[in-house]
Amino acid sequence: MKHALRLGLVLPAVAGVGALLWWVQQPKGAGDDTQAEAQTLAQVQFMAPSGAAAVSIEQGFALVRAKPKDAAAWRELGNAQLKALKFRDAEGSYNKALAIDPRRAETWSALGEARIQFQNADGANMPPGAAEAFRKALALDPQDPRSRFYFAMEKDFAGQHDAAIGEWLNLLREVPAGSDADNSIRAAITASVARNQKLIARAIQRASEAQPRKIGE
Repeated sequence: MKHALRLGLVLPAVAGVGALLWWVQQPKGAGDDTQAEAQTLAQVQFMAPSGAAAVSIEQGFALVRAKPKDAAAWRELGNAQLKALKFRDAEGSYNKALAIDPRRAETWSALGEARIQFQNADGANMPPGAAEAFRKALALDPQDPRSRFYFAMEKDFAGQHDAAIGEWLNLLREVPAGSDADNSIRAAITASVARNQKLIARAIQRASEAQPRKIGE
C-alpha cells in the first residue's frame, strides 16, 4: 500500500494561478523518517504567466459566452478555475482552448498543472498526464517556466537535489525580482534545502550511533 503524500503549494494567490496541491506517492518500504519528512507541507505559490490579467470564474464564463471559439477566453476561464481549486473544471477549459489552438505552450503547461492536482502519481514521479502536457509545452517553448519549475520539483522529490536546485537557480536568473515566479522559486529552493538538511542530520546521527566505541566506554 502506498502512502499519499501531499506536498502543498498553497501560499495565498497574488495574481494568476494560486493554491496548488501536488499529491506524491511514497513507495512502501521507505523509512519512517523519510515518510514523515515527505509529509511536511512545503509552501510554494506557482508563478502566473508574465503579464497575465486575473479574471474571476464569472468573468471567464462571460468571456467564453461572448467568444466561444476564442482559445484565449477558454484559457482565462481555466486560469480562474485553477485559482479557485476547481482542478477538473480547469482541465476541461484548457482542453477546449487547446482544441482551438494547440500551439500555445502556456496552455499546455497550465493543463499539466491542473492535472497534477488530481491524477495519481507514480512514486516520486508526477502524474503521467501532467508530465505529458508539460513535455508538449516544452516542445513548443523550451523556456516555458511552469514546466521547468515542476520538472525540477520532480527531480528534487526523486533525490536529484543538485539538479533541481540548479534548474531553479537558472529560472531565478530569468524572472523579474519580486514577482510571483521569484517568490515561488525561492520558496521551493528553501524547502528543498531545509528538507535535505534534516535528512543529512539524521544520517549523521545514525552513523554516529553505529560507530564502535573506545575500549573502556
